[in-house]
Amino acid sequence: MIRRFTLINEYGQTYALDDVRTGFLMNPSGLGYNIKGKYTLFGSEWLKSDDTIDQTTISGTVVFGSDSPYQRAHEFVEFVMTSKSITLSYQTDVGTYYKDVDINRYKKSEIGSSGFLECEIEMTPKTLWYLPSNQVIKLEPVIGTGLRFTFTLPNIWMNYTNGTVTILNDGHVPAPFKASIEGAISNPSIILLQNGSEVARLDVTEEIAAGSTLEYSSKDGDVYLYVDNHNGTQTDLATALDITNSNIFKIPVGTYQLRLEADSQITSCTFVIYKQYIAV
Repeated sequence: MIRRFTLINEYGQTYALDDVRTGFLMNPSGLGYNIKGKYTLFGSEWLKSDDTIDQTTISGTVVFGSDSPYQRAHEFVEFVMTSKSITLSYQTDVGTYYKDVDINRYKKSEIGSSGFLECEIEMTPKTLWYLPSNQVIKLEPVIGTGLRFTFTLPNIWMNYTNGTVTILNDGHVPAPFKASIEGAISNPSIILLQNGSEVARLDVTEEIAAGSTLEYSSKDGDVYLYVDNHNGTQTDLATALDITNSNIFKIPVGTYQLRLEADSQITSCTFVIYKQYIAV
């Protein structure tokens, strides 16, 4: 199939870049990656000590070839300038992936001999590539059977036993996640394990009342831990953390388990897993 690019704003409105009549992104570059590694000489070999992923700019030329190329270019600019946030959708026969971007450069020229208006653009990435649908896992009590995890697609690589869910992070970097735990619940803990061994944990020493939810996120740029009282107020729980624990952690690449424990019955919990990819 032909590759397809689409811009999506915060309202869910889209601007396709796969039709020359309204705008076609030609000769895109920067879709790969560049990793800067630090190496240390050890004897006669160089050992890698650290990696840094470059913020690689995605550039290309948007071609407007309709009967009104200036009008189509104007509509493109209006979409960009009236959007507070923009996500680039990239679709190939491998699948559809998203990347949050800023369009920081737009170079407009004259209509050429072909009758097309060609405008160079540059998109600065703010995230790695990610899937349009994050992995959502919901834990609910079932009368007579105890706790159960239910899933929204995709639900492969996951199973559940006594409030523990197995997750395969097949992304390229550790995956942040969010959790929403309904009250009433006493002193909940979120524990990350690998093959039964504890890797990291979050212990919250707090009584969360019925009708309130404990909200947690380890997502870069959106880290939080608070109780949503569902009356317009939030209670920050930074002082309720055990500083000897990791507290803010991600799910490494590979197969791991997330477990939810508490000193009381667990009402309901939803995990959202954010897998990320360096290149697709």
